[in-house]
Amino acid sequence: MKTFELSTNLFPIVNIGMYTNDVCDSDNLIDSYMIENDFNENLISYDADAFWSNFDNDKFKAVILERATDFITDNAKPLLINLGLGITDIKVVGMYSPKYYNFETDTLNFDLVTDDKFTDNIIDVINNLEPNEIADLSKFLKDNYTSYDGFTSFTDNNIPDLIESIKDNDEREIGAFLTWYWNWTDSSYECGNWESYLNEQFPFYDEFLTDDFIKECNEIRNYIVEYTKDNYSKLSSNEIIEAICEHFVDNDEIVYTAIENCVADTIKMIESNTLEFDF
Repeated sequence: MKTFELSTNLFPIVNIGMYTNDVCDSDNLIDSYMIENDFNENLISYDADAFWSNFDNDKFKAVILERATDFITDNAKPLLINLGLGITDIKVVGMYSPKYYNFETDTLNFDLVTDDKFTDNIIDVINNLEPNEIADLSKFLKDNYTSYDGFTSFTDNNIPDLIESIKDNDEREIGAFLTWYWNWTDSSYECGNWESYLNEQFPFYDEFLTDDFIKECNEIRNYIVEYTKDNYSKLSSNEIIEAICEHFVDNDEIVYTAIENCVADTIKMIESNTLEFDF
């Protein structure tokens, strides 16, 4: 048994890029319009600006990692095994996100587990390719792994060198071959669409709020409800709202409309006898 440490930089089986407009960009997966609409419909107490100010990126990344792991396990792994190269398992190890996106992007790291004949099987496949397949692999290597101004390649860009590196268990060249072979055999198509899989049953936006903000929202709501209950018979609704606004005057994230809506809902519950007084 052999284990090769690969990543989506070497074998892009999924794209977990979270930079602007990439597949896993939070702005694409979380609908700000829906948040704003839910706020206007009085379904939540925060607007889109407050949401993004309290967005928990670590929670978001954990979901991306979980979805990518499930996709590889459920969709990619059976096809990798069926390639007949000696792959026996693929295990996601984790993900890496760069501090800056100038020269790097988000990558998924995984171990490819194989039998002892894996590299020999790859070389046999290459040596038995048809002329049109040889031409396609050669073009793929030249187009993707040839250095040019602004890009330095550390991966072989021709078949003879590729074979020698695979003999030496070089993970860059193994990743390069698998990238070509995965597409050439239509496995990438049979694997299904990663973007569709990612969007299917993607968690609701409220699961990506920071714990502190969730706690604060609950505390604020409880204060508004209790204050409204205590002063319902003494003050008008406008007076209650103004008093509560004064109480939270230093909290920049509380939206006036949210207080107004919560007071209105509390009064409705009181008047419909669905909210009990504590006396």
